[in-house]
Formats: sequence, structure tokens, C-alpha cells
Amino acid sequence: MEEGLPEGVTDANQWYTLVVSWFSEENKSWEYSMLTRSAVNRANAKKKSVFHTGGRRSIARTRKRLKEKLGRTPTRLEFFEANHKRKDGTYINDHAKEFMIKQMKLRDLVRRC
Repeated sequence: MEEGLPEGVTDANQWYTLVVSWFSEENKSWEYSMLTRSAVNRANAKKKSVFHTGGRRSIARTRKRLKEKLGRTPTRLEFFEANHKRKDGTYINDHAKEFMIKQMKLRDLVRRC
């Protein structure tokens, strides 16, 4: 093994090429854009007001379970409600509750027309 190379690295030319790549302007701009995007995503996540109760379960699995429970394909409103209510039947927050009330009123209005 050559002196100055990390353990496990056997090709000095390959190591040199990798290090030059890491410190290139192109890589620095990519790294900056990733850090910027990460900061923007964190800020956007903090603004989020309506969360869901699905946890790690995928939307497809949740929809399938609800379909089996209802015996038919759930409506969008039923699906939203299932994903934004706790097991005890309460909404996860006021935003979800207000949204659901607004959507149910809209649904009822459309049905009357």
C-alpha cells in the first residue's frame, strides 16, 4: 500500500481522481444546491399544518384496507377522514377538522343540486 492512501485504497490514481472530483467547482455547486434544497424542505415541513395518521403504511395499503372494510372503493372524503383521525375518532388537529367540515358541507351542497 502506498503512503498517504486510506486503508483499503490500492490505486493511487483512482484515489487522486476521486479527491480532485470532490473539491471541483462542479461538486461544490452540487453540494451547495443540495444544502439549499434541504434547508428549503425543512422550512416547508415546519409550515405544514395538516398531518396524517398513516405512519409508515403506504397510501395504497391504506386504501386497500379501507376498501376491504367498506366493501367498495372509498371516496376521497372517506379516505381523507380515515387518514386524519385518531383511533378514538378525534381529528389529529383543528386544521384537519375544519377542512373535513368544509368538505362535507360542500359535498352536501353538491348533492342537493
